[in-house]
Amino acid sequence: MLSPTAGLLPNAVYRREFFDSVMAEGPASILDVGCGDGAFLKAASARGCRVHGVDTDEARITKLQSEDLSAKLARAEELPFENASFDVVTFSYTTHHLAELPRALAEAVRVARRAVLILDGWYDTAVPSQRVAEAFDLWSKAIDRRLGMVHNPLPSAAELVALVSGRPGIAATNYAYRLILAPWPISEVRNAAEEQSVALGGFDAETEAALARILDEAARVGISRDGALMLRIGKTL
Repeated sequence: MLSPTAGLLPNAVYRREFFDSVMAEGPASILDVGCGDGAFLKAASARGCRVHGVDTDEARITKLQSEDLSAKLARAEELPFENASFDVVTFSYTTHHLAELPRALAEAVRVARRAVLILDGWYDTAVPSQRVAEAFDLWSKAIDRRLGMVHNPLPSAAELVALVSGRPGIAATNYAYRLILAPWPISEVRNAAEEQSVALGGFDAETEAALARILDEAARVGISRDGALMLRIGKTL
C-alpha cells in the first residue's frame, strides 16, 4: 500500500507532517501567522478547530474573508489579540519573512495558551548538494531584498530557541530537523534565476559571476531541495 505522501515533493511532505503535529496538540483554536492562501486554515477548520489567520497581503486577506474564513490584515510583530487568545500559534514558512523576528516570536508566545509551533526550511550542509542549495538560497534572497522584499536567511533552531529562552511562561522547547534528499533539476534553478533577472532588470557582473559559480558547482555535485525545521515552544499552563 502506498504511503499518503508517496509522489509528493519534500515541501508538501513537510507541510503535511507539520499539520499532523499541530493536530496532535488537540487545539480547539489556532492562529496561523502569515496564513497566505489559507490552506492551513481550511485544513484545520475541516478538523473542527476554530481558526484565525493574519497576513500582510491585503488581497489574500480579502479573498479569505470572501470565503468566510476568519482572517485579518496584521503584522506578526503586532498581533491584535489579547493574551492567551489561542491554544496554538503557528508559523508555516513564515519566520524568514519577518522584519522583526524577536518581536514576532514574543507576540506569538503572548497570544498562545499552550504552544507556538514553527515550520521553516533547513539545509544539511554536511551534504554537498545541500551546500549548493543553501548558496543559491542565499544568493536568491539577496536579489529579493534588492527588490524590496523581506527575505532573510533561514533561522536555525538554536537562533529561534535563543530568542525565547528565559522568557516567562516558557515550559520547554523541542525541535527536529527533517530531510528528504531529493534532487532539484538545474533547469528549474536556472528558470528561477531568470525570473529574478527579469524582475530586477538584469544582473550586474558580480551577481552573474556568483550565479555562474553556484550553477557550476550544481553541475559538479548536484543541488537538492531544502529540508525542514520543526520547532515547538511549549508554555506553562
